[in-house]
Amino acid sequence: MKEFLKKRLAFVLAMLMVVTMLPISTLQVSANELPDVKVETQQEEVKVGDNAVATYDSATKTIYVKGAGKLYSGSGTEVLEKFKDAVSLEIGDGITEIGSYCFLPHSSEYAKIVNLKLADSVKKIDYAGFRGFNDLEKYSMASDCDIDESAFSSKKLVDKNGFLIVNNIVQDYVNDNENVDTITIPEGVTKICGQSFFENQNIKKIILPSTVKSLDDQDYALHDIEGLNNITVSEKNPYYKSIDGVLYSKDGEKLIQYPVAKSGKSYTVGSGVTTIAYGAFDFCENLSSVEIGKDVKKIESHGLELNPVSNSYTVKFTGNAPELPNWMLTYGKNVDIFYPSNMSGWTNDVLNKKNNYGAGMISWIPYTCLLYTSDAADE
Repeated sequence: MKEFLKKRLAFVLAMLMVVTMLPISTLQVSANELPDVKVETQQEEVKVGDNAVATYDSATKTIYVKGAGKLYSGSGTEVLEKFKDAVSLEIGDGITEIGSYCFLPHSSEYAKIVNLKLADSVKKIDYAGFRGFNDLEKYSMASDCDIDESAFSSKKLVDKNGFLIVNNIVQDYVNDNENVDTITIPEGVTKICGQSFFENQNIKKIILPSTVKSLDDQDYALHDIEGLNNITVSEKNPYYKSIDGVLYSKDGEKLIQYPVAKSGKSYTVGSGVTTIAYGAFDFCENLSSVEIGKDVKKIESHGLELNPVSNSYTVKFTGNAPELPNWMLTYGKNVDIFYPSNMSGWTNDVLNKKNNYGAGMISWIPYTCLLYTSDAADE
């Protein structure tokens, strides 16, 4: 028995010696031969609106949103709070619109997103859709995705000239240099959002490039620049033109914007102009009177609002009654509106137009307009 145990022990020792003498490479196993080991990631779903859900990959710190249709206001805020360590956000194919305030974080603790990727199906980002993503550095989206004002706020996307431009759309302008009073919008920009230049009182002149085709809803983006006295447009721009610093449509048929601080107490809307745009004279404190050309056929909402230092101003029509909005004026100013009683369309329905609010009132004053004909001119 002892002899048998000795033989077994000798065999085991011999095998151990053989193993220890083998090269290390012989003992290694190819990685391809190992079984797949999957890292479990957080897969909890959070609803985003009615038809979408968000999941989180903790390994890559990425939030994925999948579903269809529009993501409604505030629906993504809970997602940011639930997955507060996320640094990337991807909106999947099928989502068509990001609603107002959709991913607006309640605090900086939930606003760590650095990378943003939108599927090509996303065609619209509404007001403040991603506002609060102050660390955002990279984004991708379809070239035809439209963006409303204040949808983005990241200062890390501001260029050297102070423009925050996302997808060729100006979102903001950040420049406190008082010596910069002329702003040239970069070529390639297709839209300027409202409030982009809000409270930039140093700006006196804005130059629009050939590529700009939209000044936000109702072309209202340049209305609240207190010091603006001149709007210039590239001659190559197919959508807009400038006449003596005043912005018009390219065909000259629509008066879009009279600069707020332009000098002069009166202004005449010339022949060929058929429409006065929304708020065209809004906040123009130097103006005290406007004469409306005979070709004007429509005045959009607030199109005759002036905001002079005094409490009253005058408007004079020279042609047939144009289409007027239900509420023409605000600010509670007293407005004298002269109209040619011998021209057509000046009915009681027109003459009953009133102020939008405030204690001011409209005084409709008739006058006789002289009618010139070729026969009269020959005499």
